[in-house]
Amino acid sequence: MDRSTSAGKKAANHPLGTDAEGILQELSTRQHLGPHRPLKDVVADTVESTGVCPDAAARALAWLNLSPDRSIGRLRRGELMQLARCMYRYWLESVNATAATCEPR
Repeated sequence: MDRSTSAGKKAANHPLGTDAEGILQELSTRQHLGPHRPLKDVVADTVESTGVCPDAAARALAWLNLSPDRSIGRLRRGELMQLARCMYRYWLESVNATAATCEPR
């Protein structure tokens, strides 16, 4: 099984279509290809390509105290991992909150 097939199956099994690892991969790729781009631009592009809630991404940046104007290339691997996990966690939290308010009682 090649990587694209396994990634596709992993995404298909997840209700949101992506997970923290997918977000991390997207951030890592963008860091490699454009290390001088501001973090806010890279996160905005990642939000667009993965479908993550923009508010979740903003909350993750604020919670980790990362400057949006900081160059993505200045982040270490651990910081990228934390950012991806926080973005995913806040996104999942907002999806669950929305689902809970929309359910009939």
